[in-house]
Amino acid sequence: MTNKQKKRILLISLLAVISIFTLLIFFQIGYKTGLEKNKWRHSATERRYQENYFVNELRKKGYSESDIKIILLNFQDWGWELTADDMPDLNAEKRVGVIKQLAYYPERFDLPEEERGFCSDLVIILRKRPEKSFFGPIINFDRRIHPEIRDYEKEIIDFALRHDPNYSQWEIAILCLVGNQGVSGTSAGAAAYLALLSALHQKPLSRNLAAMGEVRQGKIFPVAALRAKITAAFRQGVNCLVLPKKHLATTPNSQGPNDLFWALFDEGAENYQQEVSDKVKEKIEPYFVETAQDLEEFFFQTPEWKNKWEKQRQEIGNWKKFREQRKHSFEKEQFKNKESNEGRIYVCDKCGRKFNFDREGGRFSRSTIYKPGDEKEKNQRWLCCNCM
Repeated sequence: MTNKQKKRILLISLLAVISIFTLLIFFQIGYKTGLEKNKWRHSATERRYQENYFVNELRKKGYSESDIKIILLNFQDWGWELTADDMPDLNAEKRVGVIKQLAYYPERFDLPEEERGFCSDLVIILRKRPEKSFFGPIINFDRRIHPEIRDYEKEIIDFALRHDPNYSQWEIAILCLVGNQGVSGTSAGAAAYLALLSALHQKPLSRNLAAMGEVRQGKIFPVAALRAKITAAFRQGVNCLVLPKKHLATTPNSQGPNDLFWALFDEGAENYQQEVSDKVKEKIEPYFVETAQDLEEFFFQTPEWKNKWEKQRQEIGNWKKFREQRKHSFEKEQFKNKESNEGRIYVCDKCGRKFNFDREGGRFSRSTIYKPGDEKEKNQRWLCCNCM
């Protein structure tokens, strides 16, 4: 074998080794890429299955389709796993971390003012983390909540959890449900406070309970559009309502002729007794609170709260008695006027028809007019309204 043949065989062998090595590299790369694709497909399929299961569970618990879409987006923003175990059941009579909040649509000019109110569910979920945070609890808000309202609700959460030893370990989620388009204001502070207490102590609230009131530094301030909000709660079947105490009007101490006022209420707050119709007040039992401590006593149903509620019932009863007395005196006065009107019946001098002077009107046939009941009045001639 010559040297040329040896070189040719060596070159062919080298090229064959390089080709085999190159094929092995490409095979390994393709194999890994295929594994990654299969893994991604498997994870996508698993996530799709998990999402479908999550959506079906939420449907069973009474969540609407629009709420489910927003919840999926919120969970994606928060980095939460799609588990329906933490989501409360909206169909249950007793629900943990869920309460009805009341809002108002001022821009709905196509509706009467009484129908511009809106009632929706406010959901608060608490998750405990293993490690503590230096910056306090992590708060995840519904993407529809306005940034100014987020700062307001952070103040409520800080105040409600001020004595909790696990303050910095909580991760809190706040959701607005049932078609709420982000219409939430400071009047939902009392509802958020009660829902937070329910989620913290795992004590359920009735589905027929609603609350409203602005919470600032432990005090409950009145709200606007009282009639529209309470009417919306009435349409949703609410039979128990928590209100600021400043909406509770009291009867005046004196009931003389110059002191008959309809209400004495504080800081220009709308009067619950006047604004709300009797039909609604018969179906809804109000609870009036003045401070955050009153909210906590109402939530735990303490003996102190029961004593306060008995006093409030007495105030409401006194108001009803005062209103009935005023109505009775008004009807009595109307009846007297009616009796006096029936006595002033005259005969028209021109057509001869009998007519009631006070109801139909008329005038004397002469220029000189005497007082009613005077003796000279009997000798006067009268004209009815048709013959004047």
